Amino acid sequence: MNKFKKTIATVLAMLMTITVLPMQAGAAVADDAAAEEDVEPIMEYAPDGADVDVSSNGFGVDTCEPIIDPQFTYADADQSATDALLHESEISPLDIWEDDHTDLTLKLGGISDAAAKAEGDSGNFKCLVPRSTIKAYADNEFGSLASKYCNPYMQGGCSDGKYMFYMILVNDGALDQKKELGRFILACHFDDSGKVVVDSYRSDRANSKLATLGHANCLTYNSVTDEIVVACGGGDNQTICKVNADYFRGKTSTLKLSKHYISCRSSSIAFNPYLNRYVVCVVSSDDTKSTTYNYFCIFDRDFNLIAKCKDTNMRTGGNRRDHQGIYCDNNYIYALYYKPYKTDDQSAVQNHMGVYNWSGQLVREVNFKFDRRKVGAYVDSMEFESIFMVGNKVYAGMNFFYAKDTQSNARHFYLYDLSPFFFHIQYCPDTNVSKYKAGSGEVTSHVLYGVSTPIRKNTFTKKGYKFAGWSLYIPGEDIWSYKNDAGDIKWCKEGQQPAGYKKNIYKDKQNVSQTVKSGKTVFFCANWTATDYFYVFFNHNTGGSGTMAMQQVKYGTETQMPKSTFTKSGRTFKGWQIYNSDTGMWLYKVPNSTDTAWYKEGEAPAGYVKRVYSNGTTIARTIYAGQHLVFFAQWNEFIIYYDANGAHVYPGYVKTPTFAVYGSSNTVQKYKANETQERRTPKGYRQHRIELDKWRYQSKTDTSQTAWFKKSDVDTSKYKLYLFKGSTVKETVQIGEHVVFQAQWS
Repeated sequence: MNKFKKTIATVLAMLMTITVLPMQAGAAVADDAAAEEDVEPIMEYAPDGADVDVSSNGFGVDTCEPIIDPQFTYADADQSATDALLHESEISPLDIWEDDHTDLTLKLGGISDAAAKAEGDSGNFKCLVPRSTIKAYADNEFGSLASKYCNPYMQGGCSDGKYMFYMILVNDGALDQKKELGRFILACHFDDSGKVVVDSYRSDRANSKLATLGHANCLTYNSVTDEIVVACGGGDNQTICKVNADYFRGKTSTLKLSKHYISCRSSSIAFNPYLNRYVVCVVSSDDTKSTTYNYFCIFDRDFNLIAKCKDTNMRTGGNRRDHQGIYCDNNYIYALYYKPYKTDDQSAVQNHMGVYNWSGQLVREVNFKFDRRKVGAYVDSMEFESIFMVGNKVYAGMNFFYAKDTQSNARHFYLYDLSPFFFHIQYCPDTNVSKYKAGSGEVTSHVLYGVSTPIRKNTFTKKGYKFAGWSLYIPGEDIWSYKNDAGDIKWCKEGQQPAGYKKNIYKDKQNVSQTVKSGKTVFFCANWTATDYFYVFFNHNTGGSGTMAMQQVKYGTETQMPKSTFTKSGRTFKGWQIYNSDTGMWLYKVPNSTDTAWYKEGEAPAGYVKRVYSNGTTIARTIYAGQHLVFFAQWNEFIIYYDANGAHVYPGYVKTPTFAVYGSSNTVQKYKANETQERRTPKGYRQHRIELDKWRYQSKTDTSQTAWFKKSDVDTSKYKLYLFKGSTVKETVQIGEHVVFQAQWS
């Protein structure tokens, strides 16, 4: 396994958690702060010989990308990187690059004077909405509040794949947050001719709750919940807000807004629907050390911190760089930021994009070289604010200052089409390409030309068939990729390939970098072979060791699985959790029932826990023929998340999860007053069981008695929320569960 695979496996392996039946209602497993019983947890296994009939529920087939493939345990998992990388077309790097090293500079043109004056398109610059239109709306909404004039400017932006959403702040005259008049969200889309059409405006004058969105430095779209998620940003604000997207689309007048706090400043945020994870850029100073920290923090869908990694590239030469906007996919995080430099006779900034892996390591930095352009005594400048993907397009939203504007600090609103610097992969479930249109596919990858990028793992399924790789087709040119035995590649119309050439088949998850010319879209078409078997792989899970051979199971034939040979230091093996790597779903047990159901990580209803199979179990119909099953080892662990509960913790002191050994003494991480900007004094923790959505309560008449209840079910005349003040825990929750320790402050 190469370094990148190990890295993302480490960052995301916390998803591979092991779960058992919930305790009976009201029962609690005590910490060492109260009396404990040293007992074996109640385990729930699929009995030997039992199995799951995939036809018994509606979760057997799904064509979405899996939430996680942490250990790359699919059929070709043991292939080396060299074996997995097939020959690609020999295409020389395009002349958009000034060099071919880690640091790249793009030769991008500026906006012409004529286009700037007319607020028209110019090359890759596309006018979003004319300033006059934005200004007219701002004057109408906020003009009565202004003592000078309304000055709108763009902040964060995102897209749901059709609609684009932009936050516009409005100041009174000069750009000073102290003179802020308000804010509004602009929703728009491209029509068939490529023209931007405005769909809706939503302002905090019309609905004061939108003022909660603050500076709104960055927006991202959560496709799982259909919400716009806002990093409220600015200063040391660690507030995250979620808003129903239909409100911004103008499809409903009902605003649903929820407010959340993370442990540190959130300057920008991006959501990955396939991993069901958020990545947040954190830039903050630690007053105790006078040091600037720059981190990527990874949160689950409920904003529980699961990993953090320091961005060592973001502070060089004494100059702090601030993230403007980010986007992420399964492989990389794309972060926009600016860097100061000197040009002509003045200070200025250049816009950059850093491409990072999920461990926070810089893979490539791109300088867009948007210099401030001197025109006589005036200077033009451009500032990126957002980056997102729409179909087979990659856009960056920006504020553009035109040198000859008569109004000081007047911003114009543009998109920059970055698509020509990527090539775009659209995944198709079969080779019948006449059914598919370029740019319309929901499953798309964007590859920055020249940057080695793993393609997405196949998630299409075909009952009774096994995935057999990808064939490549360029729409519009009607040509396929062919290869001969010597490895030579030619693109030809079907049936017109030279003698000795066969369709070039790419393996799943292999790396690509220059498959087609930048700016083009290529179809990756799934190939299938008939089979009666499904395939079982074994994963030792986070921190384990050992290997076990893949097993083939003929669908419908009872087949006993081998017993585990995995080991993990200080842990005891407790069984197997079951994961379908084709659908990205885990097998869950329905509460108070013998039934099971498949769900993606984090999407199971409250009370559902992952089903645990016993060692050496027998299976026959767990998944469809042709699919791939992963048995993940379950160890005697539970996981503790730490929630600062609104306090601003300096990045160096953010608490990462504790993997606690059930039945052993585990140290609980504690916050200290000097670790927070507010210098708040910690009192202890409240405790919340994520899977069961239950909180720990304490009897008002007998403080030695604690119990777990949903907040809606507790009798508050008899119980109060329990405050944990201990230093160690043993059996707070059952094996495999997640528990949040929520800080309480005086």
